[in-house]
Amino acid sequence: MKAADVIKAYKNGERNFQRLNLRGANFKEQDLSGADFSYCQLQSANFSQANLTNTKFIGVKAGLQKRWLILFLLVVLVLIIISSLFSALLGSIVSLIFESNLENKVSRWTGLITIIIFFIISFRKNLGGGVFFLAGAFAVAGAGAVAFAFAVAGAGAVAFAFAFAVALTLFACYLGYRTLKDEMRDPWLRKIVIAFAAMGGTSFYKATVTDADFTGATLKNVNFNRAILTRTCFKDTVKLNLARPGNTLLEKPIVRDLLINPSSGEEKDLSKANLRGAYLKEANLQRANLKNADISGATFEYANLSSANLTEVNAVYTNFNSAYLTGACLENWNIDTTTKLDNVDCQYVYLLNNEKERQPSSGDFKTGEFTKLFEEVFDTVNLIFENGIDWKAFIETMKTVQVENEDTPLEVSSIENKGDGVYVVKVKVPPDADKEKIHQEFEENYQLKLQAVEAKYKALLDAKENEISSYHRENANMMEITKILASRPINIET
Repeated sequence: MKAADVIKAYKNGERNFQRLNLRGANFKEQDLSGADFSYCQLQSANFSQANLTNTKFIGVKAGLQKRWLILFLLVVLVLIIISSLFSALLGSIVSLIFESNLENKVSRWTGLITIIIFFIISFRKNLGGGVFFLAGAFAVAGAGAVAFAFAVAGAGAVAFAFAFAVALTLFACYLGYRTLKDEMRDPWLRKIVIAFAAMGGTSFYKATVTDADFTGATLKNVNFNRAILTRTCFKDTVKLNLARPGNTLLEKPIVRDLLINPSSGEEKDLSKANLRGAYLKEANLQRANLKNADISGATFEYANLSSANLTEVNAVYTNFNSAYLTGACLENWNIDTTTKLDNVDCQYVYLLNNEKERQPSSGDFKTGEFTKLFEEVFDTVNLIFENGIDWKAFIETMKTVQVENEDTPLEVSSIENKGDGVYVVKVKVPPDADKEKIHQEFEENYQLKLQAVEAKYKALLDAKENEISSYHRENANMMEITKILASRPINIET
């Protein structure tokens, strides 16, 4: 079936396109929302800038067509030949160590030892890509390698040169394999190679893939660069690590692995991770560290987040419906009316780190109490002070933030002393206010005001210390005068 036939059938109301051979099909800029392409052959298909909202790609085979694969293999073969010629050039030069001239022997042996050291360092220090690029930089010179070897050193040198070339090429190929196998090895080279390989693969460039399902799909050599992957399911996908992620949430291996296997997130360190729009339904994130992570628009339905650290996460538009949150730390998490908390399974939570400020203080939440507790938070910005409050700096900060948000009324609704110098100030704001912006502005201004107040106090203390020092000096001078006067004889005249 051709792309034109699929597009025509879609416009006529057809949505089931399962198990079709759509290799090389062009669906660029087409609206295919809600279509079902499950188990299709999609090698080299083009979905660039297409609307694929709620589209199913379950079990599809994506990537390169055979003709593209053959083309790339030919390119690789040419590169290997060029690299081999260059290697032969190096080998022919090194082969001159067999000359009788002592001076030439010393210089050739020095060259051979240098090359050996270079490859040892390349292997030990993850410089596999350097071997390819060093060879490529001098590839032009390799064209005359065989002629040079014949002219200068004879048939023996040629045999040595080719043996050296084969060994070097195999070594470079091995390092290249290691580069693709190990994502921490030569990441800059890996990006270039994967981007090159995805040029002829299935393309979702700039496509809207919101709520799409790729469960069990093979995604090698697929281009997701600049695609919108909001709540896109990648569970059990194959070779997603060889797809081009671009600037999407697939870029970081730890996030990508979690999307592929949502049950693997227990105790994972995902602090500051980009999980914006991630599809993590039924994920196991028990005791995971999500501090400062961006989970806005993500789906955590039925996910296990018990004892997880959700400190300062951005959870706007996030779906926690029916999630498990018992024992989670929710210090200063950013939620609003778009955050879904229906049917959350939670016995208790902590509002401060290190298991402080337990809610409820004793016992467990009753049905619906957890959601009710945080409905009050929807129109509140919580300001947490762990080392007491400088009230002068606080009042000046409130005035500054109010001026910067003149259309948003701010009102201190409560001040709670949590003990150990910890205070929580709740500022009431309108439901549609940008709480994250207000909180950030308050934090920044408070630190500036606090520094100014501390500088003023320090100046006063310095002035007081100078006054005390001056008094000590004057007192010391008086003591010296007293001693001098006391040492003189007293003459009494009659």
